[in-house]
Amino acid sequence: MKLQILRRFFALALFLTLTAGCTAAQTPPASETSPHADLLEQLDPQADDALAQALGNGQDLQEALIPSELFYGSFTQAGADEVLILYRFQDTPPHGAGYDHAIAALYDRETLQLLSQRSLAGDRVSVHVFPTQGDGRCRVFVLCDTEGAGAWTQTQELFLIDARQWQSQPLDPTWWFPYQYDRESYTETFTYCVPGHTPDTLLVFSVTGTLNEGAGMDHILTARGTLRWDAGSGGFLYEDAPDQF
Repeated sequence: MKLQILRRFFALALFLTLTAGCTAAQTPPASETSPHADLLEQLDPQADDALAQALGNGQDLQEALIPSELFYGSFTQAGADEVLILYRFQDTPPHGAGYDHAIAALYDRETLQLLSQRSLAGDRVSVHVFPTQGDGRCRVFVLCDTEGAGAWTQTQELFLIDARQWQSQPLDPTWWFPYQYDRESYTETFTYCVPGHTPDTLLVFSVTGTLNEGAGMDHILTARGTLRWDAGSGGFLYEDAPDQF
């Protein structure tokens, strides 16, 4: 009962937030009883295997997904009034889909029409949205942690949503390096990021993992510096200051 009340309260709060400031003529055709359902029903289940499986098992959209974070800004073009909603699964999907499997859905804030959706799979999914002054469009930075067989890794991707398509942007090689695995020494290396002390910063570590036959991978984290988002250039500025950690 408490969960049902919480869902209804969140749905109503979400609807009021999205439509705040709209006149009667601009009010979208949302359901009075479940405004949250109108947003969910626009998602394409065939574009997400975990969602298709949940619906195939008899769940409806409101049982499967719950909105966890909202990000307002201009994503597809300068001056656009849009909202990016991060939906998370209420029940843990199978590990193959990622325990924290999520769907990022972009809506026009006035019409509440779905513009784009993207699946984000990992055991821990973190989304960060940064403004850009150059072209007036926000960038979306996604961190996905994955664990399995005694090992864990993280992927980092910076996206621009262009023509409703999520386009991966290059990352500066001075701080980022892709996952590498040396089969001869059984050693893996990768970059690891965590939120910084302010919303526009991330702390950067390098991770070295060595196979331990008795306990999986032994990992060593080394502080490398801080990433600070620069809205003017639309990218990260790398500050080599590990002593600040």
